[in-house]
Amino acid sequence: YWSTGDTTQTIGVNKTGSYWVEATNIFGIKSRDTVQVTYPSIPKPSGSTVLCVGTTKLWDTGFPKKTHTFQWQGNSTDSIFIITNAGKYWVKITDSLGCYQYSDTVIITLDNSLTTASLGNDTSLCSGNSIYLKSGASQATGYLWNNTSTNDSLTVTTTGQYWVKVNNINGCIKRDTINITISGNAPTGNFSSTTTCFENATSFTDLSIPPGGSTLTNWLWSFGELSSGVKDTSTLQNPKHIYADTGSYKVKLIVTTNAGCSQETNKIIRVFPNPIANFTTADLCNNSTTKFTSTVITNGYSINQWIWSFGDLASGLNNSSGLQNPFHTYVTNKNYSVQLIVGNMNGCKDTVVQNVVIKPSPISDFNYSLACKNSNVQFIDKSTLPPSTTVQSTTWNFGYNGISSLLNPKHTFSANVNYSVMHIIAASNGCKDTAIKIVSVHPDPHAYFSSNNACVNAPVGFTDLSVVLGGTITSWLWDFGNGDTSMIQNAKRTFTTNANKSVKLTVTTAQGCKDSITQIIVVHPLPTAGFTYTPTSGTVPLLVNFTNTSSGTLTYLWDFGDQTQSTLVNPSHTYLSVGNYKISLTAKNNFGCEKTIIKTIDPLQPYLDVAITNVSTSLQNNFLNLTAKIINTGNDDVKSMEFYINVKDGPVLKESWTGLFKSSEIINYNLKSSVYLENKKDYVCVSILNPNGMDDAIPENNKFCTVLDESEFKVLDIYPNPSSDAFTIPFIIPVEKMLSITIYDVNGKLVKNAYSDYLDKGLQMIVINTVDLTSGMYACKIEYENQTVVRTFLKR
Repeated sequence: YWSTGDTTQTIGVNKTGSYWVEATNIFGIKSRDTVQVTYPSIPKPSGSTVLCVGTTKLWDTGFPKKTHTFQWQGNSTDSIFIITNAGKYWVKITDSLGCYQYSDTVIITLDNSLTTASLGNDTSLCSGNSIYLKSGASQATGYLWNNTSTNDSLTVTTTGQYWVKVNNINGCIKRDTINITISGNAPTGNFSSTTTCFENATSFTDLSIPPGGSTLTNWLWSFGELSSGVKDTSTLQNPKHIYADTGSYKVKLIVTTNAGCSQETNKIIRVFPNPIANFTTADLCNNSTTKFTSTVITNGYSINQWIWSFGDLASGLNNSSGLQNPFHTYVTNKNYSVQLIVGNMNGCKDTVVQNVVIKPSPISDFNYSLACKNSNVQFIDKSTLPPSTTVQSTTWNFGYNGISSLLNPKHTFSANVNYSVMHIIAASNGCKDTAIKIVSVHPDPHAYFSSNNACVNAPVGFTDLSVVLGGTITSWLWDFGNGDTSMIQNAKRTFTTNANKSVKLTVTTAQGCKDSITQIIVVHPLPTAGFTYTPTSGTVPLLVNFTNTSSGTLTYLWDFGDQTQSTLVNPSHTYLSVGNYKISLTAKNNFGCEKTIIKTIDPLQPYLDVAITNVSTSLQNNFLNLTAKIINTGNDDVKSMEFYINVKDGPVLKESWTGLFKSSEIINYNLKSSVYLENKKDYVCVSILNPNGMDDAIPENNKFCTVLDESEFKVLDIYPNPSSDAFTIPFIIPVEKMLSITIYDVNGKLVKNAYSDYLDKGLQMIVINTVDLTSGMYACKIEYENQTVVRTFLKR
């Protein structure tokens, strides 16, 4: 097993490192051995190189001699090879193990560019003159003088030997020596020149200084312009020269003193090209912004000066500009002479003058109709065109709310804000004008209305529900058809036929914005109301049965004229009082249309009322004997009546009575019936009904209950039930406690807190007033201590 993970007997290696192997024999005994392997590196090829004249070049392969052999093209077998001449050189290298061979080639070129570098012959100079390479200076890239100066020249002040060592770009070196003899003092040469633009004279000013005791006597200028036919020299102290072309020129000045010593000064000057001024124009119309665009040819140097004169003296200070691309507005349409002077960064200038013709412009104007949100606004062009021109184009911009190219467009604005509307009119002569107006868009109303169901010959109410955000509706116009209109906000109309009616409402805001809505109103027919009743007259209590003969109806409302009503189809009603009653039946169909019919009835009512005020008892062998104390409180004699006996909600015993019971008479009547009692916890109730075979006028006093045992809480039957204005609830109260009575309708909703108080022990009779209750079924909830009893009753 090898350190590389291999399990073969041998492995290949391709890099330097430590390798180990672990071997195991058939008995499982292991042995490990390690070997260090060195893998030789291969140098990169040498490529090509340069050999300086008079030098040698050493090529060291970098491979050790102990492990490699070498073969050069000249049969040398050393690892190092010395090159003395230009040419192509190669080497082959083999390692001692024979693992690989390596070869490389290098091309040697010869650099002799500094062979001509020379300071010249030994000479005599004045102190302050300079020595420099007389030849070969163009190839020199570095200098080293005998005084360690690295400048390209050396000023000499004493007699002696001077040397310079120069090198070129390839590192080749040349050294030269010169002997100098000082024969006097040289002047200090210097001069200045003006910045020169093409075709202008350059002025040169001598700034040379002679040595003490001497004067300058001669000047020789060479302007560096060597073209044939051009005078390139001058002997003036401060000459001028016009160069024939732009470019760089080496100017030389040699000044000489009266002692014969000279000094040479060289400077490079530039003759800069002039810019070529030019410009273009746009929008050459009066009262328009004419644009001037500089189209200067720079000739390589940026422009930093523009001087415009628009030829419009009437514009005052606006007649000139220093901008590169200015604008100018001409009021009058005529010809103008426009001048542009441009200057570049070197101070060189050029001037151009153009004749500019300003044409007459149209005058843009427009009107517009009332602007309401979400409504078409009509825009009318009112522009004035120049003579002999027509409208070439028109552009409307409605304030970032749309555009149009129509002459008289319509536009709808989506918000009630102020819009900046722009109208651009272009005439056939190419001139334009722009008018901008602020258009205030008023809020638009939203017309809407509702109405109740429309029925024939019944007033229909129309309710305006129109709204306007941020405004006020000030007028309304209803159109009911056939010229029938109204201008009130909420109108009413009565339709005489059951046909569909088109109703339109137009609303207008304070700013005049309008909106309309049309609705189809369905006029429904009225139902037919009718009824009969029997008997048509009689004495009270008078039970009247009503028969409904209506048609086309859904619901009914009866009013019996005695503050009682009914929604039954064929109700019955008992009149308890004498009088004249108007009976009305209102029939309503499913569209809500109503028809009412009224009839009268005159019932006569004898006043019959028998009241039972007490019941006394006696018990013999568990049989209960009863004596009832009764009073005739009515206004009529009673000749017959019925007694009803009920013990503890058991069977009811009926006993008839006949005789003469006069009005206001009081009698104690011993009932003929005896009742068997199982225990003394029972209670007994005695009722009187049907005096003279008729209803008692006051049924509330027709019942009396007595308690045989007061130890248990009991709730007796409500009477009368049904009731009109009140009913009575008898209670047996075993202990004086709080008792409460609440009344609920058929939906379980609490409608009345009827009673809440402490009751004494014994039989108690609580009268509950129901005048404030409407007709219908109710539940009466009685709560005493932790006991709850519910009794139902019907309110007539």
